[in-house]
Amino acid sequence: MAGQVSALDAWAARIAECEREAVQIDALEGYTTPHAAQLAAWADELAVAFGFSERGRRDLQLAALLHDIGESHLDLPGLTAARPLTFAERHTLWRHPVVGERLAQERNLPEASRLLIRWHHENWDGSGYPDGLRGEQIPLAARILRTVDTWCALTQARPFRPALSPSDALDRLRSLVGTTLDPVVASRWLTRVLGNPEPASKVSPWTVSHSTVHQPPLIGFELAALQTIPFQTIALPFGGDGLLGWHLKLLGKQVFTNDARQAETCLAIGSVENNGYVLTASQLDAWLSRARDAEDNPDFPYNPALGRWFPPAQARWLAGFRRAVIADPNRIIQALGMSLGLYLGDYWLAFDPASTDRRSTLEEVAIEGLSKVNRAVDNQLANQATCLPAQAFAVQTSADVVYVRLPPLAAYHHATNHRDGWRETWVSDLPDALAQLTQKHTGRLGGQLGSRREYRAALRSLLRRLPHIPQWAIGISHDGQGLGLPDDLLTEIIGFRPIAKILTKPVSACGTLLNQSIVFCQTRVD
Repeated sequence: MAGQVSALDAWAARIAECEREAVQIDALEGYTTPHAAQLAAWADELAVAFGFSERGRRDLQLAALLHDIGESHLDLPGLTAARPLTFAERHTLWRHPVVGERLAQERNLPEASRLLIRWHHENWDGSGYPDGLRGEQIPLAARILRTVDTWCALTQARPFRPALSPSDALDRLRSLVGTTLDPVVASRWLTRVLGNPEPASKVSPWTVSHSTVHQPPLIGFELAALQTIPFQTIALPFGGDGLLGWHLKLLGKQVFTNDARQAETCLAIGSVENNGYVLTASQLDAWLSRARDAEDNPDFPYNPALGRWFPPAQARWLAGFRRAVIADPNRIIQALGMSLGLYLGDYWLAFDPASTDRRSTLEEVAIEGLSKVNRAVDNQLANQATCLPAQAFAVQTSADVVYVRLPPLAAYHHATNHRDGWRETWVSDLPDALAQLTQKHTGRLGGQLGSRREYRAALRSLLRRLPHIPQWAIGISHDGQGLGLPDDLLTEIIGFRPIAKILTKPVSACGTLLNQSIVFCQTRVD
């Protein structure tokens, strides 16, 4: 009994300490009423509604109180200015979740709380920071923080604007459902705000994708790790959707990114190669007109494989939008249009059956989403995005450093039944796009590989094509049991170059995300 009382006293002291610090952070941000304490109370309401354990609630409460602690250690005089932040100031602000995680570690907060501080600005559609997590990759507790923090920000006065009225705040929050905010969490919060109580949910408090095929790269960790070595040009054989390349462009690097998937390459062209193009409202209006015509025409042809994910009307709409986009002769405008189309399809699929009443039309979301694809960073460099086999890209590309994100053992077609499987199907317009992609890359990373032995052989095949690149960095996702990397992969790497250092980001305390490591090899000297 005495031990239980002592534990309760220690918890009360810890909470009191964090509450005092939260008041100081509120003042720094220019809040005139309690922000962090209100956020913690409301987040705990949702935690109870979602059936969190006592430990999960405590981890969330600590994170809520200190979610913006990182801002106290950034040079941001404009934070309390009576104006919106400039882009440069906003870019600096993007660092605060990572700085906050470090400060939380110095205060000996639980690892789960530290990761929630890191991820409280991750968005449902993947547009958040620092790691660009998307959908169920974001732990439920972090999605709760994002939703309630948004509501607090809307309903409390800030130095650059007054508090919104309750009705305006509701309208604004609804407009963010399915893009910034998880539809399930936002629906639960809207129900609470509107005064309609619901029974406790059975949703797991750390809901993420349980398939290693869909483990995301942690963009913030990758950027921090890569900045520990000197380079100006970088090659990315498995660059993915271009988000890492876009951030590297912001840092003034020249980026050569590649992915065998057409959908990922479209996104990379739109964000990495693009040094100035934007989609105009008139261009979008023309495409939307074609999409409306297709939706209204029951005989408009569309890829029947899309029926796995979309009702016929939406499949026709997306098919009409695609046809209009690919008619444009400019490849970067095409890529921006395809990027917007991918954004729209992802939005439609973000809603589960219980939250579809919160869904807007594709046309409404296209108009709102225009700014999300118009994010060109003009760094005056000849950046490039390609859709080649990784081995061919390796042979053709010269750079200061190559960063190889090792894909999972599972082949491309494993995504067929996943929500993301629609992307390659829509972009390629092939009924069995993922199966064809897997077959095309048989024996290569991402293609059909029957065993771990074949995976290692594919890795060797890629590495032996990279001797001309001086610096190697190899990213590996691995099991959360300890921090050790797979010995067999390290052995393969050492067979080509000695290892200089390994940086690891452990994330297993929040759900089923895999730990991420980057292996840096010794620099080749001519």
